Amino acid sequence: GKWNGSNQQCLAVSCDEPPNVEHASPETAHRLFGDIAFYYCSDGYSLADNSQLLCNAQGKWVPPEGQAMPRCIAHFCEKPPSVSYSILESGSKAKFAAGSVVSFKCTEGFVLNTSAKIECLRGGQWNPSPMSIQCIPVRCGEPPSIMNGYASGSNYSFGAMVAYSCNRGFYIKGEKKSTCEATGQWSSPTPTCHPVSCNEPPKVENGFLEV
Repeated sequence: GKWNGSNQQCLAVSCDEPPNVEHASPETAHRLFGDIAFYYCSDGYSLADNSQLLCNAQGKWVPPEGQAMPRCIAHFCEKPPSVSYSILESGSKAKFAAGSVVSFKCTEGFVLNTSAKIECLRGGQWNPSPMSIQCIPVRCGEPPSIMNGYASGSNYSFGAMVAYSCNRGFYIKGEKKSTCEATGQWSSPTPTCHPVSCNEPPKVENGFLEV
């Protein structure tokens, strides 16, 4: 009436090291079935929601039922990327705390295509995205017209030039080119066109001139 064989034991299932979570470190006393790993975020970050993983019966680390994987979100934003022809008015800091508002200012001759301000949101995102910001060239209107002449050129953006010419029988007086300035105005003064004139006609022997 005796059982043969050595004593049997039931051992708890064990899990591997808890998985890595970006910007967080796990802490756990053991890694056996039912044990809990607690995650702690690095400075400047906080947990979005769940902070735990459980060692389950299959030897896997899983979040509690109905919970997501631990995730650390930033309390700061990285310095916004540079925008062509702009200056970041809020200094040259490498990081900005959540809630910070920074402003862009365009260099001379350029204007913003949208709001100049963006805000650092909790989670490390800028709102609106800096990628939506552009500094576009100032535009001038039609160049001033001149009597008996015309302007050549189709680009009316900051820094562009138009050239003035006179109609046949007229000559130009003044600066022939005008530039679109940062103010949105064409450089002045505008040239003028004057009639071409001739000297006295030559005299002819034994004749006379009628005009």
